[in-house]
Amino acid sequence: MYETKGVTVTATTTIISVATFPITYCKIGEECEEGGIVIIVHSIERRKLLGIFKPGEGNDFLVLDITIKNQLKTTEYSYSQLSMTVKDENGKIYPSSPAIAVVSGALPGGGTLQPGESVRGYVCFEVPVTSQIFVFRYSDLTRVITIALQ
Repeated sequence: MYETKGVTVTATTTIISVATFPITYCKIGEECEEGGIVIIVHSIERRKLLGIFKPGEGNDFLVLDITIKNQLKTTEYSYSQLSMTVKDENGKIYPSSPAIAVVSGALPGGGTLQPGESVRGYVCFEVPVTSQIFVFRYSDLTRVITIALQ
């Protein structure tokens, strides 16, 4: 507390607690588990066309074949493609593209997995042709799973 020109001022410090959660790093083909959820990226492929969809000028579709497993013992798990991104070597982040919906075997945009259930399918991202190194990231409210796509 200090006084200035007859006014008493009390200085306070506010500490903001930032919740941290584990970040798990893996490679293609590995079971990448965090907090009872497993993600596997089986393969990646670049495409110039998905059904009737073409990427924008100077871009490709980066298609990933992935599995999501719920290994929680008693809790269902809701997943969403909105939780999936890829980041390139320049640090630019790309969200999943709805264009994958036209491909047979596409991962549903979201869903709920009961304990022990899994789902496998394709997700895609529209990325620059010039980008060559990518990291896949699945991030929900309690976990981050990162898989190097090299």
